[in-house]
Amino acid sequence: DDEVEALMNRLYVDAKQILEDHREVLDAVAQALLERETIDATDLGLIVAGKPLPPLKISATQASEHGTPATSPEKADKADAPTAGFAGDISNPEPMPS
Repeated sequence: DDEVEALMNRLYVDAKQILEDHREVLDAVAQALLERETIDATDLGLIVAGKPLPPLKISATQASEHGTPATSPEKADKADAPTAGFAGDISNPEPMPS
């Protein structure tokens, strides 16, 4: 039980440090989610790279509901947006320090 508690405490400290080290990215992701409700891997890659997200696409139905013109901007080039290798990338996890 003591070993499990020590492990949980160490992992908590590690997780808290990762969040503190990447606070700007965390805040940018939170802001993007508040504005858009969802983001995809391309959006996340742009946020991590410090690049702006493309404008939201607004359908004709949504535009008429809000009284704004419909837009259809193209998504940013997906090849330009990194999606791997940043802290927290679950598709390419880094080993835990010993």
